[in-house]
Amino acid sequence: MEIKKILIASSVALGAGFAGLSAIALSKKGESVYDDKPEEKNPMEGKRVIFVQDDRDKENADGVKGHLESVGDAVVKDNFYTKYGKRVLDIILSFGGLVVLSPIYLGTAIAIKIDDPGPVFFTQKRMGKNKEFFQIHKFRSMKMATPRDVPTHKLDNPDQYITRVGKFIRAHSIDELPQIWDIFIGNMSVIGPRPALWNQDLLISEREKYGVNEIKPGLTGWAQINGRDEIEIEEKARLDGEYVEKQSLAFDMKCFMGTVSKVAQDDSVVEGGTGKMKKKICTSNKLVSIITPAYNAHGYIEAAIESVIAQTYQNWEMLVANDCSNDDTAQIVEKYASEDSRIKLLNLPQNGGVAKARNYAIERAEGAYIAFLDADDMWLPDKLEKQIEFMEEKNAAFSFTSYEIIDEKGEKTGKYVSSKKTMRANEILRNTLIGCLTVVVNREQVGDFRMPLISHAEDSMAWHEILKRGYVAYGLPEILAQYRVTNSSLTSSKKKVAKLHWKNYRSYCGFGLVKSGLYFTSYAFHAATKAKKNKK
Repeated sequence: MEIKKILIASSVALGAGFAGLSAIALSKKGESVYDDKPEEKNPMEGKRVIFVQDDRDKENADGVKGHLESVGDAVVKDNFYTKYGKRVLDIILSFGGLVVLSPIYLGTAIAIKIDDPGPVFFTQKRMGKNKEFFQIHKFRSMKMATPRDVPTHKLDNPDQYITRVGKFIRAHSIDELPQIWDIFIGNMSVIGPRPALWNQDLLISEREKYGVNEIKPGLTGWAQINGRDEIEIEEKARLDGEYVEKQSLAFDMKCFMGTVSKVAQDDSVVEGGTGKMKKKICTSNKLVSIITPAYNAHGYIEAAIESVIAQTYQNWEMLVANDCSNDDTAQIVEKYASEDSRIKLLNLPQNGGVAKARNYAIERAEGAYIAFLDADDMWLPDKLEKQIEFMEEKNAAFSFTSYEIIDEKGEKTGKYVSSKKTMRANEILRNTLIGCLTVVVNREQVGDFRMPLISHAEDSMAWHEILKRGYVAYGLPEILAQYRVTNSSLTSSKKKVAKLHWKNYRSYCGFGLVKSGLYFTSYAFHAATKAKKNKK
């Protein structure tokens, strides 16, 4: 009977405690995400971003001058587990943690006060789900004189700032325990990527490639148990992306159990905060032949050429195939060619269309790699360097990247097309995801190829023929090119595009009605999905 009374009393006490904490959490939620300070909110909240290096900017927390720019709206993909199941588990575990660990909270607070008088807790602005800023809580492990909003790796001799108690609680992750409150209030989860500082632009942009910024940050995660502080930013972002892909109850349990063993004896803590950004240096110096068909490209061709000249990868040749333009396109290219021998003007004997122009240039190309850039499109400066390095790492025969869409004047539209990790031959027929301006082909691997002389999607059909040889198209999930939509763009007429696609299935591919119908239905679905996803 006494045991029953104790259980009832305990249940009532826990219920009352839970209700009280829930009421406090509800009242503090808005304040924790700066609802009371709109000026502190993140202007990039809910946006997809890229990092733009700019020497005019103040150096950010990752040690690089630059800033984030929006390239469209972010897409948050929640399933039942991530939206409901995980939140229920977070509430149960965080409330249980607050109760069970209360003696450790008290002991740690006393030790901090004795070691270095000052506040027990340390709050800091961090990046939450969908780039919402929130206040994170930690036990203070650094001296009061430590600069705020500076990752530990950027401090000169960081050991001088860490208190004696701080060194112990950091080594065993005790300093992170107050974040159990941040989990209970709803700003964090038990398992997830560690929340970045609000001004860690490089880490944020690297995570953007993997959709990491669209999920709730965690107390511990996959990257934490696979290296923690000593791993490079790029590797950390990749591991966080791996977590996004595998996110499930079973994988969260694996991360949780891995954390328990790490906390018991952790030799991976480097007093360097979140790691540094490893500077990738492309070791390849193989010639890249850039294929550029041009017809009446006045007003655009200069920007395209300038974007190639600005490439950090310098061993290239640009073959501009002038398809009998009747404006000054040839004269513009000749001017650049006279100043840079890497730029070559090829005048076709008669107008034959974009496929014939590309083939004319491909036949005269000398590069080990073949890249494509239409006369009205542009590349970002590190496009070739990053893509060639990416291909060398994967020994890839074919690669493509994400790209953004600009208007006729070159202004950003806020729309973009994201690459998939890989695509195979049959996927090309169902999905127009690969932008020609992003493609690089390793001709040493795939051998000779040409584009079919058809009136639409000649590039997609060429990719299909290449991949049919047994190769895989590898996608680099970074926006490295800009696709210009003009009033004369063929893609502006959806009805016409659909008819030409159907014609390709029936005439070029030789498919029957049923097979053509299946491919066309899949193509239409992907086109509609892409259009919806890329709406501003």
